[in-house]
Amino acid sequence: MIKSCLLSFFALLFLVCTLAQTTTVQDHRLVGPRAAPSAVPRRRSERDLYVNNRRSGRGLPFKRSLCSTNAECLRKGLPLLKPVRRATGTRALRPRQSDSPEVYSGGIQVFNSDGNSIGYISKNINPDGGYDLTTSPYEAVSLLFSQDGSDPFTITISSNDRQAGYPYLGGAFNDQSSNIGSGSSAFALLSGISKEISGTAQPDDEGLENTRGLYGGQETAIFLYNPATQAITGRWTNTDSSKQDTIFFYGSGQNYGFGMIAQSDYQAFTQDFDSASPQIVTFKYVTLPSPEV
Repeated sequence: MIKSCLLSFFALLFLVCTLAQTTTVQDHRLVGPRAAPSAVPRRRSERDLYVNNRRSGRGLPFKRSLCSTNAECLRKGLPLLKPVRRATGTRALRPRQSDSPEVYSGGIQVFNSDGNSIGYISKNINPDGGYDLTTSPYEAVSLLFSQDGSDPFTITISSNDRQAGYPYLGGAFNDQSSNIGSGSSAFALLSGISKEISGTAQPDDEGLENTRGLYGGQETAIFLYNPATQAITGRWTNTDSSKQDTIFFYGSGQNYGFGMIAQSDYQAFTQDFDSASPQIVTFKYVTLPSPEV
């Protein structure tokens, strides 16, 4: 009984092994040798595109480098850029046009009504704070200015010649009207002014903004310049913004010094302020000599 069972078991085991081998052979025969996986082309790097015959993926030669700076080339592993040859031509460069106005630096020479020079505007103010006359060009006040088209401009006093730190040459009005052309007392005296004032006059309530110590209106944009004749003339802006052409005068008496007034009011001015001993003068811009050693 036991012998019969063992024989049946071994017979069944032999059958199973035989069937398994047959199935394996059939599987290999049906499937065949396993095909090698197809190669997936990897994306070419910029270095590959450059190095492999220096041609792009489309087979077109590069027209420019793949990097714009040597630092970028180093990061990407690409060859450095070729040096650019600078032009060595001798063609002259066209000078740049400047919009800055010409700056004049010099002094003001003074002439009497006969056209004769009587001296220069002095760098030293008189006891009443007025700009007075000197006969020496070495004592003349050094000034700087630039034209403002046809509009009146401000004259700046050079830093070495400023009296009490007042940087601008301007006019301080004698009365409270601040309007030239309104009468014999409507005149302005040349003074050092503490600030640049364009347009209508600004009053000085404490008399501290000009070297004269006057309280009336004061202006600095009162000058005009003719480069053809080098003449400097005056123009005052009244409180209604109208502009009044003026003449200059020099008062040798009572420390009046230099001032400006309307031509129409000058005759009355000489009668009402005869102590000033005034005379009409004209101004001319001139180059000053170097300081004496």
